[in-house]
Amino acid sequence: MASAQTETDIHVEIGEALGALFRGAEANAPVRGRLEEILGRPVDRSGFMLVARIARDEPLRLSRLAQGCGLDLSTVSRRIAELEHEGLVAREVDPADARASMLRLTLAGKRLLRKLVDARKTLLAEVLADWPDQDRRDLARLLTRFTDELASYGRSA
Repeated sequence: MASAQTETDIHVEIGEALGALFRGAEANAPVRGRLEEILGRPVDRSGFMLVARIARDEPLRLSRLAQGCGLDLSTVSRRIAELEHEGLVAREVDPADARASMLRLTLAGKRLLRKLVDARKTLLAEVLADWPDQDRRDLARLLTRFTDELASYGRSA
């Protein structure tokens, strides 16, 4: 008779699955290739994360962007300079402090974000095409619950 999976075993299994998910998103050439095919340009995960965060919270200061993404300010500053050069992000004077600047997406940045979101939806629809509807709903519900728990972890006692 097989023994029941222990809670520790379940946590190990979840950890391994999450590790594979994060590694797979970057390393899986077919997934990356399909996203690039849909987008018509190379995929840049860090740029996508910054563009999405700016869109969600704009206008915002560079320091707030770095903090919100959990990244070093100098790293974000370099990446934002690249996104500015690509015409995706613009800086404007902070009305509360003329020494500071606020970040906004340009029209091109908004278009790229829409394409990225659409490409992600298309890819997920293709990957999950053979899953029953209830399994897809369960996955969405459980992933949302998990990310909400991670986001609030350690904030309240």
